[in-house]
Amino acid sequence: MAGSAKYKVRLQFSAKDLLRSLNPVCRVLLEGQTTEKDRELLRTGPVPQSPTPTWQEHLRLGIWLWDVRTLRVEIYDTEGEQGVVIASARVSLGWLLRHASGEIQLHPEGKLFIVAELVPDSPSKWLYLKLSARNLRPMDLIGANDPFFVLSQAVVLYTSEVLDNDLLPRWKPLRLPITPALASNPLQLSLYDKDFIGSDHIGSLQTSLLELTEGGPELRIQDKAGRESGIVRVEVAKVTDEYEFVREMRTGLALEVCFGVDFGWGSGSFHTESQASNLYYGALSGVAEALESYTEGPFALVGFGGHMSPHIERQSHWSLSSTPLVDTKALLKAYFHSVSQAIYPFSSKLLSPLLQEYRLNALPNSGRYYVLVILSSGRFSDLEACKEELRLLSALPVSLLLVGIGDISERETTSLDSNSALLTSQRGTAVRDCVASAVYPSEKFPRGLLQALPLHLQDYGCLAT
Repeated sequence: MAGSAKYKVRLQFSAKDLLRSLNPVCRVLLEGQTTEKDRELLRTGPVPQSPTPTWQEHLRLGIWLWDVRTLRVEIYDTEGEQGVVIASARVSLGWLLRHASGEIQLHPEGKLFIVAELVPDSPSKWLYLKLSARNLRPMDLIGANDPFFVLSQAVVLYTSEVLDNDLLPRWKPLRLPITPALASNPLQLSLYDKDFIGSDHIGSLQTSLLELTEGGPELRIQDKAGRESGIVRVEVAKVTDEYEFVREMRTGLALEVCFGVDFGWGSGSFHTESQASNLYYGALSGVAEALESYTEGPFALVGFGGHMSPHIERQSHWSLSSTPLVDTKALLKAYFHSVSQAIYPFSSKLLSPLLQEYRLNALPNSGRYYVLVILSSGRFSDLEACKEELRLLSALPVSLLLVGIGDISERETTSLDSNSALLTSQRGTAVRDCVASAVYPSEKFPRGLLQALPLHLQDYGCLAT
């Protein structure tokens, strides 16, 4: 998936306004490595007599999305004092993915210019396909079909989720790697009605990659006797690759991130003033550090489920900072300031008012994508209202990342996440998946949580077009 992909970047360096620059040499190191051999990634040759050197050597670097490591760029002068750094700068790997080029301030003076060119590993492509259906022949005497579809060639390529009792099914999008066989051979699309034991065949059709991506939006299926038994609608069919998300970021899309921290019943034992034992601190720092390079503007931080005053008029959530939180360090400082004060939990824990406020403030087509990270020990009192808010949020450029702290109820996470099917409230079905969940601590945190973001964004882009 795009969120767990490793991207290759070709880096070139130049500088200007250097203090001492008789014969400058550029050295690039990866911070956090244990040996000198692992730390040093590039050492260029000198550029004679130049205060504005451009080094011809380049560096190819593999970077994971949400990589929190940092490069240190050091500039030496080969004359005068050997081994003395005359200028240096630090740059996050996330910054290199987000920016095609840019200037960074050198210390003590000067500027470093970096060109970060994406270098795709291979021309691998993916089919992004989203299907719905209508006018399906009823297969049961009572009730509607429980439809699902199977996409196959010589073998089964994909089996969709089953949608219970659904007259107008809309399945989650699928992503298939485009192999030579997928590109050139016919595809079989078959629809079935799931029964308690076995399945009934509704109808099938033959299609192709070309027809799906360039043909009409509707395909007619036939039963085994050749009679029409329904219509499949191709909602979206496009060929993409794993670099799409990074290209979106480079063309101006920015993430705007808000953290919501649970101070309600069941969360108090986790809000310790010790970093080592505070699970909220670990989860906050992990997500914030990974997202910091991709954000535009400061983080927002709100609390919900309680308040710092027992006499305040009840409100579902409140801001935990009166000043802009420009980075992860400022975010964690504001959180610990709140923890140091007394928190009074409300009798019921409500999340839907925060979701509603976020929905009303999220503006489509603004060049921003909004990410709401909820950290909670669970026990929400308004799950049905949350589902309806998430259904409405699915039409907006918003993702909800739900981080379970401690023994959060599995029922709560699965009921709000769209892992098995698009989320459904009492008023309808979401138009896309905009929720991802994870429990902290876990081995793959936060990458396992954040890898859903590129897919959420791709889904929203398909809605917008």
